[in-house]
Amino acid sequence: MTKAGELHIALAKKVLRYLQSRKHLHLSWIAKSYNPPHVPGEIYCWSDASFADIKSHDNTHRAISIGWLFMCNNGPISWRITKTPLIALNVAESEMITLSIASQEAIFLHKLANELGFTQTHPTIIYEDCESAVVLSKENRFRKNTKHIDVRWSFIVEKQRHSDIKVVSVSRTIMFADILCSPRAAATFSMFRNKILGYNTLPAVQKGLATTSSQQGIADDIAANDELSRE
Repeated sequence: MTKAGELHIALAKKVLRYLQSRKHLHLSWIAKSYNPPHVPGEIYCWSDASFADIKSHDNTHRAISIGWLFMCNNGPISWRITKTPLIALNVAESEMITLSIASQEAIFLHKLANELGFTQTHPTIIYEDCESAVVLSKENRFRKNTKHIDVRWSFIVEKQRHSDIKVVSVSRTIMFADILCSPRAAATFSMFRNKILGYNTLPAVQKGLATTSSQQGIADDIAANDELSRE
């Protein structure tokens, strides 16, 4: 920001106005309000990426933005939203880039939680909404169109083999990290934001429907992934 101009000032004021109007929002961690299939003290992650959505200043290439969010006791404990200088050739590659970075954070948080007494007895689950990226992360079977990903991102495959992490496919309709990378409708954004913060301000009927459907969707996706792993 060595050459800040009027545009930067206008954007800064917009951010401050947003923060001023959202002072009532806060983070909360309550073990008894954990969301099944997770248990109290268990760490899990939502990982997402956008594909070629950031133009360079000279319009010669497009970069990607990535976002991941680690949750514990129904509240966020670590998150990241950033653009990368890397250029992905397809959606699966951009998702693999995010999975690789999120996996490194997952391993660190796994060790930190164990040191603090929150023993992690299972691999850290990373939710991903790109089926192609999930398959690549598990099998490491790179073909002609994906061979360039092999060297950089086979790290994810190794960590899954060692049971440090577990990549689980979920529907985009319950991918909470999606609002970190992509614009969503106001109703969806508010619901995802409130779920991330650890509470929900929806009316009672809608709240029950939203909570039940998302929890059931996650449980079904984990069961389906376990079935595929056994096969």
